[in-house]
This record gives sequence, C-alpha cells and structure tokens, in this order.
Amino acid sequence: MQKVIASRDVDLYLNFDAIGVAFKLETGSSFTANISGNTEDIMAISSDEPIAVDNSNTSYDLNLSLQVAEANAIKDALAVATIGDAGGSIAHMRQIIEAATLTVIWHKKRDVPPTSTVETYSNLTGVSEGDGVERGSAETIKNWNFRSRGFSRKSIPFV
Repeated sequence: MQKVIASRDVDLYLNFDAIGVAFKLETGSSFTANISGNTEDIMAISSDEPIAVDNSNTSYDLNLSLQVAEANAIKDALAVATIGDAGGSIAHMRQIIEAATLTVIWHKKRDVPPTSTVETYSNLTGVSEGDGVERGSAETIKNWNFRSRGFSRKSIPFV
C-alpha cells in the first residue's frame, strides 16, 4: 500500500455550471480543504454523561492558489459564458453562488493494483478572491476561496 502521494500525482479540476467543461488546473501552487462543523454534547436530566452527540452543520471550506494568467483565462471564459446573464458577466469569484464543482484526484500509482481517490466538492460558492505579487518574484498568484455544500469520495482503478 502506497503511504505517500506526491503533489505531482494530484489533479485538480474546476467546473463552473455556466461553462459546463472542467478546467484541469495546470499551475496550482496550493490547495487546502477544511471540513468542519458544530459538535455539541446532548445532555439529559439525571445523567452525568452526554446521551448523544449532535454533529451538525458540516462546512467545506476550500482554498486554491494558482498562477494569475491561468486564473484570468478561466475568468475570461466565465465572462463570455455569462455575458447575457441578468446580472452581467461574472467578474470575480464572489459572484459564483452554488454554481461550481471542484474535483481532486489523488493518484496512488504504486499501489497494486494502482488506484485513484476522487474527492468532489459540489455546489461551490465563492467566498473571496485575492492576488499576490512580490518584488523580484518569478510568479504572480491568484487565491480563490470557496465554500461547498456537498462532498463525495470514491476510489477507482488508476487509468
């Protein structure tokens, strides 16, 4: 069983409902996902210990960084796809409201047989967008933060 997956063996796909085609991110510099929620003990009269646990309001917070040029190409495609929308063309990620999907594929190429784990975050809403430029740096970075309402995970044979 493979214990380590290198970043080169991870694929990220971003699909916006308005476009309908998944973009394979080629210049991603970082990706983080935080799954959290509220966990509360349910107490009862005449009991010292909780009688149950309420583990509700699961939240999926995603942070993605990629090169500005690739991000601008994606945003240009979004602008064209939404040009006729009532609110006008999409200009930033805060305008994405439950209208995108992010799929992360973790390839375990050295497993026998090789497999991939596919995690899909659905119904993405844009939370924030930011840029990063540093003097003398060889790259410029765009940061996108999303919140997802859905999550699924499956393992498949590596192709």
